[in-house]
Amino acid sequence: MSIVDKILKKQDDKKEVKAVMAAESKELYQVDDYTFVAALTNINKNHDEWTFLKMYQDFGTMVNDKPVYQRPDVDGSGLLMGEGNNWQKQLMRDVIQGNPFQPIHLRLKNGVWEIVDGGHRTRSVVKFLKGFVKLPKDTIITDVNGKEFDLSEMTFTDILRKYPMLAEYIWNLKFEVYEYTNLSDRQATKLFIKLNNLNKMSPADKRNAVHGIIADVCRDRGAVDAEKALSIFTITETKSGKDTLRYTSLPRNRATDEIVSYALHYLYMGGIFGELKSLESQSALDKMYEDETLEAKLGNSTDTLLSDLDSLLKVVNDVIILGKFSSARSANWGKGAIKKLIMLICESAWNAGGFKKYKPDVKKLHNELSESFKELCKSKVKHKPRRLYEVKDNKVVVLPKNKQPENVNYSEEYKFSGVFSGGGRVDDLQYIYYHFLTKGFLGFGLKTTTKDDSRSFTEKQKDELYIIQDGKCAVTGQDLDSIEYAADHILPHTYGGPTDVKNGQLICKDANEMKSSGMTISEVELLCDRYDCHTEKIKALIEYTKLFGDDRLDGETIKKVKELVIG
Repeated sequence: MSIVDKILKKQDDKKEVKAVMAAESKELYQVDDYTFVAALTNINKNHDEWTFLKMYQDFGTMVNDKPVYQRPDVDGSGLLMGEGNNWQKQLMRDVIQGNPFQPIHLRLKNGVWEIVDGGHRTRSVVKFLKGFVKLPKDTIITDVNGKEFDLSEMTFTDILRKYPMLAEYIWNLKFEVYEYTNLSDRQATKLFIKLNNLNKMSPADKRNAVHGIIADVCRDRGAVDAEKALSIFTITETKSGKDTLRYTSLPRNRATDEIVSYALHYLYMGGIFGELKSLESQSALDKMYEDETLEAKLGNSTDTLLSDLDSLLKVVNDVIILGKFSSARSANWGKGAIKKLIMLICESAWNAGGFKKYKPDVKKLHNELSESFKELCKSKVKHKPRRLYEVKDNKVVVLPKNKQPENVNYSEEYKFSGVFSGGGRVDDLQYIYYHFLTKGFLGFGLKTTTKDDSRSFTEKQKDELYIIQDGKCAVTGQDLDSIEYAADHILPHTYGGPTDVKNGQLICKDANEMKSSGMTISEVELLCDRYDCHTEKIKALIEYTKLFGDDRLDGETIKKVKELVIG
């Protein structure tokens, strides 16, 4: 048998096998002559065309180009007469020359057409028709008789002056339009995301499309095109012919309202000593945007979360406007540095008793943070990814290895400046927090009356303490009359310890210097006796701390002691 015969036989064999399979399938699955016809969708969609004139007349009234799921128009108000971005110029050249462009998707809501997809394209056409976009070089159109019209570097206004006969042609150019007349908010959001995924939408763009109070809160305070957004996200300056934000190095897109999302997330999770896992997780923000408990809190007029957010953002905004912490590149207000500022201000406010009591002098706060930043950048303190710390004797020390997570990266390390401007894992945040803590940042910008009437004990209070302690040092038992001593806060003033007799003790100079801003277990027990606080929670905390065999408490535990004993 020749090769040709073998090939033909194989083909015949395949036909026979297919015929048998078809017959068996029909018998097995009882296939009849049924023809499938899809059910009609309950979404009404009409394929239509709109002239440029119709879009121009309806734009801003019957056409809304800024529904909640649309990205901001970052080149609108900043356009100069006769200018325009390169992509806008190229787009308009294609349109004028009669080349097709992608359809516009419109959704009818409350009698107004919302642009679900095609906002930038539509705005570019309208801007061109208003005289704000200049055509690029080599823009030439030709009529049916071969006559050429050179429109290079002309605006629509220029065209009307030189070639009035082209007006009717341009006004009657058409948008290809899909009209949806019964899309719900949720369906419109899904359609927007589906159509724009082709454009590599960022996670923040997708979250912005969510309908609800959480997205509204973040958008209103952070979007570059929102009327009430923070000034650090809206005030621009022109550099190299491009509009950029004046006070931060953030891009003019959803990165700005994402910062507000991170601030809300930090507050809602209770910070680095609460339930916060990270200030860089996009999935955590996605989850937050759908959190019904958070929605309820933001919608509850008696809840302080929203007012706390506004107080936090105001201080962040005012500090950033005062300028960078230094001339170093790491001092720029980029995303990483702003996250650290959010953390420092939140922790300071909570330590002061909440945002209602936290009223810093912003200039003083900026100056003190700036000086500390410069000192810490000059130091040799470095951070290994995921490594954890505590403060002892007012120094940041690494936790013992048995208290470290297993995934510490010992092969890498980063300088303070790099961590400050970089990532937002909890270990990054705690590293920055503890080093600023040694500089006393919890009191930066505050008057001494913010936490207490005074940081110093009065002579009367000292006399009372002398009697209570029978003239002996509270730590060593030495006779106070024969040594130098100081009035000390049992729970450190830095952590919100009040200046009163209950929280005071007279201790020798050596003990005072050794204590610094720390606290021991024995001092916790003394504090509990003074405030008559012997609840199960505080007992459990003391026992838990003793388990580690270390008499000195870390900052997180001291804050918990204040909360449980003093409030």
